[in-house]
Amino acid sequence: MKTEEFFLEPNFPGEYQALGLVEGVWFPRASKATTGWLLCDGGCRQIESTLMRDVKDFVYSHSDISQTLNYFNVYPRTVNGQLNFQVTFLHNSNAANWKDWHQQLEANADRFRLRGAIRSLKKDALVMHIQQNVKPGKTPNIQFEVEVLGEVDSLVSGQFVEVFAQRTGYALEIESVELIEDVRVPSIAWAR
Repeated sequence: MKTEEFFLEPNFPGEYQALGLVEGVWFPRASKATTGWLLCDGGCRQIESTLMRDVKDFVYSHSDISQTLNYFNVYPRTVNGQLNFQVTFLHNSNAANWKDWHQQLEANADRFRLRGAIRSLKKDALVMHIQQNVKPGKTPNIQFEVEVLGEVDSLVSGQFVEVFAQRTGYALEIESVELIEDVRVPSIAWAR
């Protein structure tokens, strides 16, 4: 299964998305904390992370979670130049269809789908502006940026793009970029 097929299709053309799948071990700052790190790449990378409410309840009701390698759905963000994750879902190896699902998870680990407006372009990177909970006619309630490394020819700030990326170490690297719409005002991209 291709990465493009693994992630859910957008509900409408200008829908913002920032979602990835990471294989790692949850390591909390303190007992029952919602902040901590996902230990990735065999524990060699510690990526600052936060558990969302529903995931926290599940993680702390299963004591073995922070001792075993798991697959986590995450929202990536760039905060103070560093890659951070908000953990939104944990794939449970006790699920009935785990054997079939595990192959898809393994094939798509450390892959990300980002849809948003280009905030700025750097020499070898683009910074994307992402908005959460954006629906036509509604005001977004969460806005953030994600930096993705790679060369991007012929793109300019304000364009709405879809990026598929791979996590390498502490960075997301571009696999492919598709221009969705040439919008100069990112906040109205969804309305077009």
